[in-house]
Amino acid sequence: MSRKNQYTDKMRHFLTLYTILLLLLISTVPVHAQANSITFSSPARQAISALAKGALTTGVNPRITAVKTRLDPHDYATVKTIGVLPDSPWYVFKSLGRTIGFFFTFDQVGKTHRQLKAGNQKTLEALLLIEKAAKENSPKKHDRLIALADSNLDSVGSDFDQVRQTLEKLNTANSPDAAIIQDEAFRFAGQYLKHQVLLQEQEDRLNNADFLTIESTRVKHLGSLADIVVAGNRKPEVLSEQLAQTLSSQVGSNYSRLSLLAILRDLENDAGPAARVPLQTAQSLLQKEFEAKLTKLEKTQRIKLIKRYSGFIHGSPVRQFQAYNLIAKSFTSREMKLLTAGFKDKAAQNFKSHLTALANGTDQRRFIQTLFGSDPVDLRLLAYTEIQLQKPKVLGVTTLMAQTRPLSAQTTGQLPVQLEHLRQLKTILGNKLCQAYGQNPKTLKQTRFFAQAAATPDILDLRVAQFLTQALKTCDSRTPEALATVMALTTQVEQTYINQARQAPVTKLLTRLEAKEILQEEQIVTSSQDEQKVAEQAAEEVRRIEEETANNPDEKNTVELIIQSNEPTREEIVQKEEQIIEEIVDSAKSGETNPLVEELPAETQKEITRQTTPVASPTPAISITVASPTPVVTVVPTAGATLEPSSTGTVIEQAVETVAPTAEPIISPTPAAPKPTLKPATMPAL
Repeated sequence: MSRKNQYTDKMRHFLTLYTILLLLLISTVPVHAQANSITFSSPARQAISALAKGALTTGVNPRITAVKTRLDPHDYATVKTIGVLPDSPWYVFKSLGRTIGFFFTFDQVGKTHRQLKAGNQKTLEALLLIEKAAKENSPKKHDRLIALADSNLDSVGSDFDQVRQTLEKLNTANSPDAAIIQDEAFRFAGQYLKHQVLLQEQEDRLNNADFLTIESTRVKHLGSLADIVVAGNRKPEVLSEQLAQTLSSQVGSNYSRLSLLAILRDLENDAGPAARVPLQTAQSLLQKEFEAKLTKLEKTQRIKLIKRYSGFIHGSPVRQFQAYNLIAKSFTSREMKLLTAGFKDKAAQNFKSHLTALANGTDQRRFIQTLFGSDPVDLRLLAYTEIQLQKPKVLGVTTLMAQTRPLSAQTTGQLPVQLEHLRQLKTILGNKLCQAYGQNPKTLKQTRFFAQAAATPDILDLRVAQFLTQALKTCDSRTPEALATVMALTTQVEQTYINQARQAPVTKLLTRLEAKEILQEEQIVTSSQDEQKVAEQAAEEVRRIEEETANNPDEKNTVELIIQSNEPTREEIVQKEEQIIEEIVDSAKSGETNPLVEELPAETQKEITRQTTPVASPTPAISITVASPTPVVTVVPTAGATLEPSSTGTVIEQAVETVAPTAEPIISPTPAAPKPTLKPATMPAL
């Protein structure tokens, strides 16, 4: 038999096998029956339209944790047809089908697209698995779901690693495919970063061990994401605008830039030197833009908007604290600094919940290995949390952050559980810093912590620098040069702090005795004429941190604002309405009430109950048409637009109206027109 005939026979066998697998896969995908029609009244339609518009501007209510309800229309459509999940015995055929499809795609552009598209689906699969695990009562099934979700996320991260390597090779070879693949990779990286918001929300529903499992995998491949995001020589302002558009569908247009600031900071933690500068520049631009637009709002509205956003803060408390601390410190307005300080406290609250669960050395070491890097900037959260846990502050008592040796048994027994666990973490971290910098002082000078603390230090920077000095003093393996370096850097931070205090206005002049006690506790040495001002500065910062726990956002009193800039288009609103209605009906089919229903007015809720009650019976599925004097718009998924900078305004403009069921009537095509296809303005199809 000739080689040609042999090759033809092999191809025929492969195609036959692929067809069989495809048929098996199709058989596992749920089929949706044709449906009867339900018509909502005009007030109900307007209420749903208002809810859709609110979701597009301020995001879905943060208290709603269901994955499907938190998805944007595009992801919801993907999940509806995603088929079996990895916990199904049929998933092997789905996975094999992806592999075969990838094998029979021979051009690099096509292969990369398949790889990234499959990764997008696998991320959504992982989210659904984590949600199932959070509800699972059987420990064995729960652990299996977490393991499968973790495996999926690791696979997605590995895909991005491979894509980054492919781009490096193509760029080295000056291949024309490099630019095409770069754009494709950037688009899917944006989708993955959008899903990071959902992933971190689901992480907070897990126990401490499962959280560490998922979080370690989540950050494992962020370096590749950082490289992909900054590759292609995009200008920082273009990069940030494109990613903000993608993120907008998840958190709402009002918060897309603020949320992106935290995400870019997360990427920066794992980025290489080349990627770090563009990421920092993009963050700086976003921060300035956000502050400028936010200050245009009336003060009451500004406060409500900031409080609302705190509900979106989830995931790693160390990384979140870093991100929002940097945001708060970067603002020029004192009022803006105070407003955003609550974001740091939200991360600290999350950290305290973990502290309670860290009852043994094994868990503590794993927690540090997963969440804490070697950069001392990570220790700022410990210093902040210590101040809150020691409230009320006792003058003259040396802080835990300044100690590296274990406390006496008598003192230890008097500590609250969280404070005791924090002390134990601090001991482990002291040893980690010893290993990292005891013989490598040059690296210490290049840390993010000293780059920031040397410019505008606060009381947290001061405490961390002092702790680092004590850690190296008790480090058996440190060199004299390392100790001299850290002591010089700490002195520099202290002197800058003193100089800032000298220039600060006096609000409450302390007595000399009070000042000496505070300076003794904070281990600050200064001239006698500066003691009172420096002590006042330190006491004021500590007092502010102590009281931030009392200023937690009260979501019940939050009024959702609709801001004029970045208003969703009519097509986007219609698409979101269709999704909301579909979600409500899908929930009714299974005898459940969708949490979105509770966001609607009471009369609309009653109407939905009347309309959907028959749906729970074993009758054909029911679809929804929205009552309108004109024909109904049917949204058909199509290839979306590529990510381009928006020509609209930026994240926040002057508030013009509040969310209320007063949406405009939906404009539908005339009966003679063909079925319209509504394309999302900012959400690319995958």
